[in-house]
Amino acid sequence: MGDLWTWTALDPDTKFLVSYLCGPRNARTALAFMMDLKRRLDGVPHFTSDGLISYEEALYRVFGKDVPYMRIVFDKKTVISGYPDPAEAGTSFIERWNLTLRQQNARYQRKTLAFSKSLEQHLNLDYSVRRDKAH
Repeated sequence: MGDLWTWTALDPDTKFLVSYLCGPRNARTALAFMMDLKRRLDGVPHFTSDGLISYEEALYRVFGKDVPYMRIVFDKKTVISGYPDPAEAGTSFIERWNLTLRQQNARYQRKTLAFSKSLEQHLNLDYSVRRDKAH
């Protein structure tokens, strides 16, 4: 399958999985992910991400140039657009969620018999919130 990522968006307060998408780490997938995320939200939330430029391009295209957005790279917080609250910005909860997903789901553990080698297997994972039921 090559390079496959699980893109996730979490509410930082509730840890609710708002949206996820399996695909390569590129601009096309970023755009599809942001479009799905916008469909599931009321209003425009505060966004925080790592330094992947695809996030920023897709975010602006879908939510507009004034979206509250911060980037955190090597613990350095940078306001990119809008007026996000730096005290609220962080990526530790999403990193922890990703670690828990990898540790508790054998399909993400590369050296097990259950490791998913196809996109279809990744899409059939039993997430705590299914895509079709999230609002």
